[in-house]
Amino acid sequence: MGESPDGQAEEEAAWVRRTPPRGHFAKILQLIAQSGLGEPAKDACGRVLGLLQQMADDQASLTTQYFEQSASVQRWLVMLPVEFSDLLTQRRPEALVILAGFGLVVHNTRGYWDYGNSGRDLVESIDRYLGPY
Repeated sequence: MGESPDGQAEEEAAWVRRTPPRGHFAKILQLIAQSGLGEPAKDACGRVLGLLQQMADDQASLTTQYFEQSASVQRWLVMLPVEFSDLLTQRRPEALVILAGFGLVVHNTRGYWDYGNSGRDLVESIDRYLGPY
């Protein structure tokens, strides 16, 4: 992302709080730790899950407005590590499950006109692709 005169890089860096995954996200992280992924890929998945946890926490905040939730969804998309993007390109189940977690977070923002049912549609599409296993 580079420096910008309006301080956007500093704002983006301040947004990332290195939030440890909890609940469902922690369970996904535990399963990924037991998977056959290499360490760089596991680390990227952990960072992505931390960002999802942070987004979920921000959404749970009573002071967070729809437009702020929308901004966090967009931030997540541009802050994905390259290693994670590679896993998505390979359609690795681990990455697709994490992407489904993103779908849940997007679904929580469905009241914002820009997202509507896209979160639910993403989760259902991944569910069909992965199947019952």
